[in-house]
Amino acid sequence: MLKPHFIGFILIISILTACGNKEDSDRLNLREKKVSQKEEELKVFEQQLISKEIELSSRERLLDSLEHMGDTTGIYNSKLIGNWTVTMKCTETSCEGSALGDTKTERWNIAYHNNRVVVKVLSKNTITRVYLGVYTETGLALHSRQQEGDVLTTMNILLNQISVDKMEGIREINQGGKCKIIYSVGLSKIKTP
Repeated sequence: MLKPHFIGFILIISILTACGNKEDSDRLNLREKKVSQKEEELKVFEQQLISKEIELSSRERLLDSLEHMGDTTGIYNSKLIGNWTVTMKCTETSCEGSALGDTKTERWNIAYHNNRVVVKVLSKNTITRVYLGVYTETGLALHSRQQEGDVLTTMNILLNQISVDKMEGIREINQGGKCKIIYSVGLSKIKTP
């Protein structure tokens, strides 16, 4: 028969071992949660990188396709070059999330590259869109495309009232042929000190 001291000793060892296993199990569970959380954060970051890569690739394809369209009969107008404040007001829409009278304000930088007008749309000093086009006797025609998922959105701008420091015209956005938005557009040149 086992002595009561020996049974007590075995009981104490069992309790201590169980407590140690509980602490180890808790630490292991905590580590697993941290690893799982890090994996989720990495997945989100990876998706953000993929989205940025798709967006940059789309812009690069647009620039390449418009760059290789051949010579244009564009006219060089040095007065267009510079920064402009652009205000747009929705005058017609068939797209959800857009309403008549909606207004937008943007900052554009207009320049020339290889006989083409290049317009960089800036938001907080970051380029959000690029328009390419040509300046002719009748005005400034600009075009941009943007792929979002399976929808190709095209944006066409025709500025036909042009002076030294102001331009006016229309902007038409076509969202994959499903709907369109038309804005009246007004540009004011930003004076440099």
